Amino acid sequence: MIQPAVGEADDFSDCPELFQVRGHLYNLVTLRLIEPDDHRFFPLLQNAIARSPDFFRHAPVVLDAAAVAGRPPPNMAEFARRLRQQRLVPVGVQNGDEAWTHAALNAGLGLFPSGRPAEAPPRPQPSPEPKPAAPALGVAGEPRNAATVVTEPVRAGQQIHAREGDLVVLAPVSPGAELLAQGHVHVYNSLRGRAHAGIGGDQTARIFCHSLHAQLVSIAGLYLVNAEVDERWLGKRVQIRCVDDAIVIEPLP
Repeated sequence: MIQPAVGEADDFSDCPELFQVRGHLYNLVTLRLIEPDDHRFFPLLQNAIARSPDFFRHAPVVLDAAAVAGRPPPNMAEFARRLRQQRLVPVGVQNGDEAWTHAALNAGLGLFPSGRPAEAPPRPQPSPEPKPAAPALGVAGEPRNAATVVTEPVRAGQQIHAREGDLVVLAPVSPGAELLAQGHVHVYNSLRGRAHAGIGGDQTARIFCHSLHAQLVSIAGLYLVNAEVDERWLGKRVQIRCVDDAIVIEPLP
């Protein structure tokens, strides 16, 4: 085989397209570390996973080190190995200090942007000038933008993302489909996939559906999987909201 001369640039002008690099939105499980060195950490984690094994199986996990930054990190390679033993897939660390960052990189983990708690910031002071009737409000009382309306069934593998405002779906949502909205999620049909409302941290956001069979529902990062839903709500018209950092399901009139 003829090797190119030293310093000679390769000519790829006639090379076919071999790959594409694209950004994409994915939902990751965040594991907030509080006492990672406690000998009960992994047994308790295993118990938590056992309650919803299908949801956690092979789930990509980001380790949130906000509560332990400033403390020496554990052996991250060994920590990641033990997570994999429980069928979790650690992919990175966020909110760590320099030591945690160094340990994560040495263990082959990525670095994720610092996340903020799913809490609404303080409300701004109201304007002294009178205003006309306000539109729907989102986090911190800011107006939500126009809703995204979907009229076709949402199939398995599809992801619908309302990056601004509410998401309104008039057709069935199949298992394996995913809905995401900065504001509320409305499903005027059966909801069998995953629904995420208030993904920007708005805990006032809600999920409304006419027939609840969701694999997962979440509001501002707090989630509830199907195995944890009281059977009396399955197949019913409900609203789902966040109360005191917990997901609450209530009937719709």
